[in-house]
Amino acid sequence: MKELAQIYVDQLEQIKKDIQDSELLAKFLDEEEEEIFKEFQLKFEPIIDDLHIAVAENHPLQLQNFENALLDDGFEGLYLPRILGYSVMRGQINDNYKYVRPQAHFKQILLTICNSANFESIKTRIGQTIQVGFALSSNIWITNLLAQISNKRVSAFLESLYSNKFRDIRDRRTAYTRYKKQFENYNYLSAGMPQNISELSLFANGLKKFFVYRSKNNSNNESLLPHVKEFVSNDSLKSENELYELVMILMMYLNGDAELNNLTQKRFKEHRSSEAGVEHIFQFLNTIQADPAMQYTAEQDLSFAAVADLSREDEVSRYFKLMNEVHGKGYVHEDVIELVKNYYDQHLGLSVQNKCVRNVIRNYISNFIGKLEETEYSALFDLQKTIVTYISIFSNEQFNQDVKAACMIYIKKLIKFYPDKRGRDYQDIKKFVSTSFVDLGFLNEKEVVELFKTRRKKKAE
Repeated sequence: MKELAQIYVDQLEQIKKDIQDSELLAKFLDEEEEEIFKEFQLKFEPIIDDLHIAVAENHPLQLQNFENALLDDGFEGLYLPRILGYSVMRGQINDNYKYVRPQAHFKQILLTICNSANFESIKTRIGQTIQVGFALSSNIWITNLLAQISNKRVSAFLESLYSNKFRDIRDRRTAYTRYKKQFENYNYLSAGMPQNISELSLFANGLKKFFVYRSKNNSNNESLLPHVKEFVSNDSLKSENELYELVMILMMYLNGDAELNNLTQKRFKEHRSSEAGVEHIFQFLNTIQADPAMQYTAEQDLSFAAVADLSREDEVSRYFKLMNEVHGKGYVHEDVIELVKNYYDQHLGLSVQNKCVRNVIRNYISNFIGKLEETEYSALFDLQKTIVTYISIFSNEQFNQDVKAACMIYIKKLIKFYPDKRGRDYQDIKKFVSTSFVDLGFLNEKEVVELFKTRRKKKAE
């Protein structure tokens, strides 16, 4: 966290003064009507939101201190439901859909709300947020939080939002996924810049997510860059793989600054100089290619290649030179297919380098099929030869299953879109699936029959 700039401090002080001088506040304190508090919110929360947006866009490392300033009683609890949600979403979760570490900021904001004179007016907007936050937190953390609430009415409210059903990971995952969708269009991510190995371990995953978000949303990183450069230049971290993972993320996603590019290239050169470093580079590449949150595209390969030194004769250069051809000419180009085959044959089938190659081709095929409209099904027919060729080159069951999954989703859409079984479109699709999918090993003849079988509607009782 970085200290909040004076310009933001001054603007917050003015907003707080306007709130305290507001006739709506005076009227609410006099009449204590919920409708008046709602008017109060509608007047001032958009003003706070505009300032929050400005800080998030231009000075993201100051964001948490900006939110801490809003905990002042003078703001009357305004905007706290929103930043409570942000604090829940910032927490890093593990595969079990639990926080990796306790969320102090979530606790701080929630306790402020619970102690607010306007708690009754605020609580109608925070139920789902608390429920999700509790679901992701440990029982010990929740117990310790409740122990700090002296008001029995408030404590009972919080306890009512702790549900036993969230002991099941499936329910936690569903609740988190649904809640996350509400924040898709909000910029709320902040980060800490590690200064030692301990902080690097704590901050690394959050920083990856943060850098990717800033890149994909074309954010203003002017205030961020000096701190990033200081972090990358920190020699006390150079023994840690997590540093080089973040360096790779910067090379792929935030490579618009020449000075930073020189620093990341220097760091990356250190890592690729050892066999263990090269192995780690490809292992990490494989990880982010398979992670939807990383939004990995051809742009990342090309950006990385533009910063890395590909004049060196090593495994990294060979791989990214191949990717330049794949992304430049296209994965369906005959020359590219031959290059892929030659590269692939030079490595063991289960090598991490070959995994990365398969990831790229799989993503191209899956994305192409996934974007096809129902009326464009002939494009899938045309792609069949390319799919057959890559299946032959890779000889990998997981690749086959991934391509099959993409194809089956599209075929089922086509069957629903073309219900006339005597129609030419339906017959063309059925003929294609009956021959090609069987030849590819996607389906057997019995499964093809089942796929196109007419479903009888149940008779109304």
